[in-house]
Amino acid sequence: MSFAERLDRIREKPRHVRERVAFGIAGGVTAVIALAWLSISLYTGAFAIQGSSFAQLTGAEQPAAGDSGAGGAPQVAGAAAAAPADTAGPPALQVISPADPSASSSSPQSGQTIIPF
Repeated sequence: MSFAERLDRIREKPRHVRERVAFGIAGGVTAVIALAWLSISLYTGAFAIQGSSFAQLTGAEQPAAGDSGAGGAPQVAGAAAAAPADTAGPPALQVISPADPSASSSSPQSGQTIIPF
């Protein structure tokens, strides 16, 4: 049976059957494309974290040679990477209770912002 004959037979069927065939074909084509993409990505190592381990990312282990960036720190993303290395100064955030009488009388120092909650 040729492809044109199969299409003619599908066109003769009720609407709900034609919709089921259309969704089945669309799902099959999508699955084939997804499997091809996944297999190529796994083969090329696109999902692998190159040159690091979980212990290195969490700071439990010193990075090996070549695993550090230009500044010597491991290549880590997230809040830990954004934290400043120098913690000798005053804290960046200070919570003052509204009931604290010194909070109302003191004026903010230069560079400070007070946000009432």
